[in-house]
Amino acid sequence: MKKILLLLILFLTGCTKYSDLNELAIIKSIGIMHNDEYTLYAEIIEEIDKENNPKMQVIKTNSSNIEQLFANLKLQINKEIYLSHIDLLLLDMNLTNKDYQDIIKYFLSNNELRNDFYCVASKDILNVLEKSKYDEIEELIDTNKESKDIINLTFEELIQSFLDKKTFQISLVDYQDKIVFNGNYQFQNNYLERLKNEET
Repeated sequence: MKKILLLLILFLTGCTKYSDLNELAIIKSIGIMHNDEYTLYAEIIEEIDKENNPKMQVIKTNSSNIEQLFANLKLQINKEIYLSHIDLLLLDMNLTNKDYQDIIKYFLSNNELRNDFYCVASKDILNVLEKSKYDEIEELIDTNKESKDIINLTFEELIQSFLDKKTFQISLVDYQDKIVFNGNYQFQNNYLERLKNEET
């Protein structure tokens, strides 16, 4: 279904060739870290073969602020960035309350973005993005929506938690020969801590 949606997007945005995305950078997933500065990992659809299978590329940029991250990304790839196809946001385990506020502020200022994409935490964003298959994480969430083991957190819900000054819970995604969920965490007191009922 998502491949059909992708083809529709390519048609509507003027990309009529399966293997030619020279003018447009369609971002599928974003990972954000913050140590001394912000690091952005953008998973971009590089091309689509004749069987409608996307080939992905992960691009890394750095900056002291979120807005400049995306400006640097555009300069680096020399393409127009298309954000409305984002399905997944990976958030580093070490992000603080200020980091979340900066991320939310940028996303809300961008009218192109929708807010219904999934959010997960990760300790190794680059490894997860490079080794996961197309839609693997989203499909794992979709197939476990009724499960209490996986937290189905959307960006809209994350935003609402901050506006209401509430804590939020998020699942940790990891790569161990395949993409797996590795426990659930709660953000409070300016950091993520593992839920007590999951501690071993």
